[in-house]
Amino acid sequence: MGTMGNPMAMRLLKMGYDLIIYSRNAQKAIENGTVGARLAANTRELIMESDIIFLMLPDDDASNDVFFGTNGLRSTSAKGKVFINMSTVTSLTSKTIAEACIAGGNDYIDAPVAGNAIQAKDGKLIIMAGGDKKTFTAVKPLLDKLGKLTMLIGGYGAGNAAKLSMNMLLAFQAQGLSEAFYFAKEHDVRQQDLAKLINNSAMGSSFLKLKAIAIICNNFPPVFALKNMAKSLRMVKAEGIRTPLAEATYETFQQADKKLGNEDVIAVYKQIS
Repeated sequence: MGTMGNPMAMRLLKMGYDLIIYSRNAQKAIENGTVGARLAANTRELIMESDIIFLMLPDDDASNDVFFGTNGLRSTSAKGKVFINMSTVTSLTSKTIAEACIAGGNDYIDAPVAGNAIQAKDGKLIIMAGGDKKTFTAVKPLLDKLGKLTMLIGGYGAGNAAKLSMNMLLAFQAQGLSEAFYFAKEHDVRQQDLAKLINNSAMGSSFLKLKAIAIICNNFPPVFALKNMAKSLRMVKAEGIRTPLAEATYETFQQADKKLGNEDVIAVYKQIS
């Protein structure tokens, strides 16, 4: 029930669904439980009284703990449930969890999202799913309440691979924009002028426009925190990517994470400059 889980839960409540919630952070669950969702005392209660269980967790360790830890989701004897893991995790983690779910008589879909908390609240997320086609088709109407685009990418873990691919490209753009602005500054090109040139060229995009403003104003409030990008790149590396740009970007963001992690992803500019 964190930054993304809360608005997603609120969206489902707004759409008229009965919702039971549980959070490892009890206070977050209590805060959200006041708006119409029922608060489960533990994961067992959550599972036994739900048909579909959504998870929105920070990383692989949290997902594995919630599934396989003491009193985790796999500690019940429930069958016929659908687990939808919307967390950003590695495809290996999703495949491991999927195997456990299937062995226990349940179904699993990995369905990470692209978007922010505002888009989650408005049901405008992009959802990329991996798993069994029949299961996906059954839950797609529900996912469509949360997202403006919901796609089945492939088998178990494919959604996670797609999400990490998108995050990797985002990191490339953030570092590339930062290096371009640094180069321009070193050669007496005004940053405002460079931004105008970029945004009127084929390279222009909403991302580059917004992040250029952040660099020019030297203001980096977190929309997508740099620490989360650094975490995603660690997952990319764990999945075995060894391409030149990925390696360089990984190193930059790991160094930046040490002092800039709580700022926006484009604060990587300060690491470069």
